[in-house]
Amino acid sequence: MSGVRCLTLIASFVLLLSLSPYARACGPFFPNDYFVIGGKSPVQVVELPFFHELSKTLKRADPKFVTAPDDTQSSSPDANDTSSWQPTLERDVRELQQALPGAQEDADIILDDYREMRGAMRAQADQNKEQERGSHAPFGRLSPIDTVMRDKETPIEPFDMTEYEELLSKLPREFALYVQGACAYYNEDMDKAKEAFNAVLALPEENRKFRSTWAAFMLGKSWLRNDPAQSIAFFKRTRELAEHGFADSLGLAHASEGWEARAHAIAGDFVAALHGYAAMASSADESESNAGYMSLSRVCNAVFDRATVDPRLAEDPLTRGIITTWVMCEEEVPPAAWLQAVENAKPSEGAMPDADKLAWLAYSKGDMAAADRWVRQADPKSVYAKWIQAKLLMRDGKLEDAALTLKNLLGLLDPNDKWVIRNDDPWFDEATSADQAVRGELAALNVTRGDYAAAVEQFLQANEWADAAYIAERVMTIDELEKVVGAIPSIIPALNEDAATSLRHLFARRLARLGQWEKAIPLYPDDELKTAAKSTAAALARANDGENPARDRAQALFNAAELVREHGLELVGTELAPDWFLEAGEFELEVSRLQTNDASLKPSKDELDRTQQSATQPGKRFHYRYQAADLMWECAALLPNNDTLTAEALYQGGTYLMNRDPEAADRFYKALVRRNPNLAIARQADKLRWFPEEFTDVVLYQRRPPHISKRKLVPWVAAGMACVALLGIAWALRQAKSNKRAA
Repeated sequence: MSGVRCLTLIASFVLLLSLSPYARACGPFFPNDYFVIGGKSPVQVVELPFFHELSKTLKRADPKFVTAPDDTQSSSPDANDTSSWQPTLERDVRELQQALPGAQEDADIILDDYREMRGAMRAQADQNKEQERGSHAPFGRLSPIDTVMRDKETPIEPFDMTEYEELLSKLPREFALYVQGACAYYNEDMDKAKEAFNAVLALPEENRKFRSTWAAFMLGKSWLRNDPAQSIAFFKRTRELAEHGFADSLGLAHASEGWEARAHAIAGDFVAALHGYAAMASSADESESNAGYMSLSRVCNAVFDRATVDPRLAEDPLTRGIITTWVMCEEEVPPAAWLQAVENAKPSEGAMPDADKLAWLAYSKGDMAAADRWVRQADPKSVYAKWIQAKLLMRDGKLEDAALTLKNLLGLLDPNDKWVIRNDDPWFDEATSADQAVRGELAALNVTRGDYAAAVEQFLQANEWADAAYIAERVMTIDELEKVVGAIPSIIPALNEDAATSLRHLFARRLARLGQWEKAIPLYPDDELKTAAKSTAAALARANDGENPARDRAQALFNAAELVREHGLELVGTELAPDWFLEAGEFELEVSRLQTNDASLKPSKDELDRTQQSATQPGKRFHYRYQAADLMWECAALLPNNDTLTAEALYQGGTYLMNRDPEAADRFYKALVRRNPNLAIARQADKLRWFPEEFTDVVLYQRRPPHISKRKLVPWVAAGMACVALLGIAWALRQAKSNKRAA
């Protein structure tokens, strides 16, 4: 093999690797399918999104947006985040202004000095935080449950209140005491902070109208690390003070509920913590609700960090529902411990409210007996129980009963339900509606049952195009597919219009591969393709008409070959293997259906026989290039040697294949050289031992007529003249005889 051809083979191999389904680490995202890429099975459970499922447990609308808020983002008089500090300062100064005696002449000066002092105190606290000084870590309702403080090696730089003593003497007593407590809190002197905050609460009620809720709230935070029980008491007192009319401009009564829940969690009372955070999650305020959702997730995680599960969590209806939901949705959490806790706590008789979810958990664990037991205890109209029941029936081989169960399940689904289905790549999750997920499973089941028409329609409605394409292209007969395509109007709007267009285009290409161009042309999706299809069909018709001259037929074959090569993927290419129109021909995937060992997806003999009958010829990648090359070969066969059209047909046919299949292109190269010795292109190819980069129609020479010498010509001329003379004499004699008779 020549060096050029060797390099071509190497380049083809590198290209093949780049298009391999295994070379996808940095490639595009390929969704999971049942039959094409694989990853889905009707007997597997999908992963559910926790926040959406939690909304159903809490019986509230699903939040539009749940995100992890800032750990300290809460209404707090001395919160540690910068975003909430400035509004807090403005309320602080405004309330001081209300508390100052109306006749006090230097009120404006006091307010300015107070603002300056509070700003300086805050700046010092921020500096300590940035430099990681001291041991007091800023924390909020969502901080990790098992740590309230974090140790720091660098000592704190305390704020010195000495220069503000005169200002403090001019402030109302409740403000002066509160500021002293806040300063001590910033300086991490919790004993002094508690003393000052308690002093505020010890004032007569008429003298602590503005700072009672603030002081009680900060006492709750001050006790949080060392004595959560004391912390809980002060958060409760915050709400009591607000109820009795003390000022609560920061909404501390409401915020205290989340902080109290956190105190319960730190104390290990997860039942109380979950109840508190559930109240937050049910808030109409989106930010508060989001914080509650995130907190519930963190508490659930903490539950399973302990050596054993608190049995009270399984006994309490609300906490049992929350934790069951969390375990359902968390892929990494083994469900065995929780299932056992619920088994131990369940009532001896009657149905369990969460039996459907427990069936889900038992099934995912592989305990089919327990799953079946929980299914029987669940509400008959429960979505998850019915879904697990269908999977159990499939595993038992009761396909008809499983299909009927899935059909009934479709009528129970909430169209707004979203399920998340994980791919092998954790960066790409598929979100699909519950309705689509069940339809996909029903479609996969129907394929196994041999109901191909129902399967392709259900796959389309489930937005599983690759799986629908497998059935439409490889399994259904052309007549069966025609009926499905004809039924498209009856399933729209249920069928996505893009899917309808794709199905028509697939059918058009399949018809074209069978030579049924008249049926195919109206089904192409745009005018450009329809025009190309008409031109291809017309060219092939001229080529196949034996009444046309050979050269006209050859030219028609040449034109058809060019059209098939240029538009082949869109005109006759396969949606799946071998051409992969599904990926615009850029990637070669795998039809996992034909390699599966999954008993629930095992194809029948009928299905396998159908795939053999629908296979393309040749069954090679970009098979239409081979077809275009064959048309060029037929073109050359109708033409004489040393004809420029002969040479061009052989050249073009070979270049269609040389990069991907040099062996298949080799016959074109050899015929080009052998049949066209008088043309420059053949001489160039012979010299390169392969195809030149460009075609040239230069003719080197033409054969002349045979040369006859004068010596050889004279006898022939004489003989000819003699013949003419004899003929003339014979004619004259005949004429004379005729004249004599007439006389």
